[in-house]
Amino acid sequence: MRGEPRSGAETRSYGREDGCGQADLHIHSSMGDGLAPIPQLLDYVEHQTHLDVIAVTDHDSITGGLKARDLAAQKGYSFQVIAGTE
Repeated sequence: MRGEPRSGAETRSYGREDGCGQADLHIHSSMGDGLAPIPQLLDYVEHQTHLDVIAVTDHDSITGGLKARDLAAQKGYSFQVIAGTE
């Protein structure tokens, strides 16, 4: 419900009055044709960005996205991960 405290990624809207967050819905990992390994990618998002949601969308495989989603949940990161493929 609007105006109520939320947990997880929804708390990262960094004081935006409209309650909207930020997302990057097209990230590649080293499990696909990207450069960063999943743990490094997640640490970067957690500590160097204001993103609330990311989607790991490697080419032709959802494995990287699933690994990212599971690791983010395990580590208790404050953003959500969508597993996708391109």
